[in-house]
Amino acid sequence: MAFAPPSFILANIFARRALLFESHLINMFIGNNINIITPCTGKCELDVDAICKGCYRSSSEINDWINKSEDEKISIVIRCKKMIAQQS
Repeated sequence: MAFAPPSFILANIFARRALLFESHLINMFIGNNINIITPCTGKCELDVDAICKGCYRSSSEINDWINKSEDEKISIVIRCKKMIAQQS
């Protein structure tokens, strides 16, 4: 009976954990409506005006995201994506 080398086993374990972590992150960034994904870029840092430097949402928009209506989320996502594009 042949055994897989330890490096292969570890690589397999890490790959599975990475996939689980990625799916967890995707689920985390979905609000109360699975059709609208947040503009979060994962580069979360608030400036002096409490605006995220990564996605350009205010801290109140971030904290209250799950309670926003679909229309509010769409409006915020559009505004944030425009800001992200301008900064690129």
